[in-house]
Amino acid sequence: MPHTLRIVACIALIVKLLFSMGCHPDEFSTNPNLLLHFSADTVAFDTVFSNVTTATHTLKVYNHSSSHLRIAHISLAGGATSPYDVNLDGISGHQFADIALRAHDSLFVFVRITPPPLAQDTPLCLADSLLFITNGNHQRVQLQAWGQDVVQHRNPYFASDTTLRANRPHLIYGTMTVAEGATLRIEAGAKLHFHPKASLDIRGSLIAEGTEQKPIMLEGDRIEPYYRDKAGQWNGLRLAASCQVCNLQWVHIRNCITAIQANGLADTMRLNHCKITSCSHIGLTALGINIVANNCLFANAANSCVDLHGGAHRFTHCTVANYWGGFTFRNGAALQMSSPDTLPPIAVVFENSIVYGSASNEMNIWPTESNYTFNHCVLRIDTDTTDIRLRNSIFSNPKFKNPAQLNFMLESTSPAIDRADINISTLFPIDLNGKNRLDDGSPDMGAFEYTADDENAE
Repeated sequence: MPHTLRIVACIALIVKLLFSMGCHPDEFSTNPNLLLHFSADTVAFDTVFSNVTTATHTLKVYNHSSSHLRIAHISLAGGATSPYDVNLDGISGHQFADIALRAHDSLFVFVRITPPPLAQDTPLCLADSLLFITNGNHQRVQLQAWGQDVVQHRNPYFASDTTLRANRPHLIYGTMTVAEGATLRIEAGAKLHFHPKASLDIRGSLIAEGTEQKPIMLEGDRIEPYYRDKAGQWNGLRLAASCQVCNLQWVHIRNCITAIQANGLADTMRLNHCKITSCSHIGLTALGINIVANNCLFANAANSCVDLHGGAHRFTHCTVANYWGGFTFRNGAALQMSSPDTLPPIAVVFENSIVYGSASNEMNIWPTESNYTFNHCVLRIDTDTTDIRLRNSIFSNPKFKNPAQLNFMLESTSPAIDRADINISTLFPIDLNGKNRLDDGSPDMGAFEYTADDENAE
């Protein structure tokens, strides 16, 4: 056989083999009893913002049978008007036809949604479904999301007094700046969501007064449960040297880099019933200013939860807890204090509070002869526990319920229970969960009062 003919014959054989390995039209089963199976019967999104495209969710479609199947049609029931978008094999669209699915194989369907403006303050359920037609069988997977209209801000600059209302969430891109002499008020129940690298810069004053029933939330714009406590999603709140007033009440700041960075303040910063959690650098850092914090939680930061440099500070019924990354390495103690010569001398008082974490020492104080007092506190230190500045304090595990889940309520066997100074507690009777710590006549240390109902709380 001539050489050229041998080559042609080989090519023909290869083509024949490849073709035999594929799916001939007559190899697709038409049996109506063969059904598709799905990784979920509903693809559910959490609350999503109007005009903002969500992260992609994945649906997996299975052919568990021993026969090849041809999916005649995959489509969105809402068609081209649906806010949902589907991607199959790298192609986006609202409908697809003649999709081969080999025996015991699967395919991925990627779904996302861009909610339209809803013209209302409350969330609206946006439902649709994916229709699959195979051998005459109609199967559906539900799609569900709650759309929410938001107020978008792009590098806003408030030169005069401004109030952010709570009727709709606020989505901030870039830097939200409050000019010198201006006051930003945040209404109770307001939610501020910051895009990556966004920040809130206060050159004037900030008054954010939430309530127990309507707390104020400052967090990133990825609000799915997976991202809720993922640190480093936005920059945080920064107080300039020109800042006049900063009063925060029932405010939760989370998943940023540094939650509050205070470089100057004419008045005392006041924090009441606040939570600062999950920061990729520092929770609260203050340079030469004064802070009064009552019933606050400062928890989990890659460096320190509270970082004080100079100034006079008083923390009452606060929990400072650092379990960053479980028991992995981090850079700082839960509480760090220093008194540089260039700043006003530091004077710190902690009362009825807890400073604890996963490190062997959670208090880094320099110089060691600084002016500080810890009265009726639970502390984790590796230095002299007989220091007279550590009055009526406990040096054993406070036994938080679940630090990994940011639950810093107390277990029933916690040594902090009934050990607070009641004279101090009388001034601050309501804990961070809204409980009255005086009800049993023996208040507990820290921001959370233990009750029997806590046994079932997570």
